[in-house]
Amino acid sequence: MSGTADSDIGTLRHERYMALLGTFNRHIEHYCIVHSNSRAEADDLMQDVFVAVRENIDGLRADSTPPQVNRWLYKVMRTVFIRHLRHRPAPGMTTELSDAEGIRAEEHDSTEEL
Repeated sequence: MSGTADSDIGTLRHERYMALLGTFNRHIEHYCIVHSNSRAEADDLMQDVFVAVRENIDGLRADSTPPQVNRWLYKVMRTVFIRHLRHRPAPGMTTELSDAEGIRAEEHDSTEEL
């Protein structure tokens, strides 16, 4: 394929991406807010959804009907959210090593008293 043809395909992909986001931006934002614990987390999810849409837009047929587009977008959002959940620390879990070391130090001190 020539450089011009590649450029044309890239332009078409970008136009489809922008049209999709223009139409469904509020839908994406609402989904992310409902499925997150904070506005910051929702913003992170939205960014991940935008990237996933961009990376997978070729999987959406150009002649898709609005319900088909909606279904495709929902699958993309759901996949992003599930991936996000898998990487989110469990409630009450800490990722800071200092907290874990403090617990071990307390356990060690209490055994010395016996």
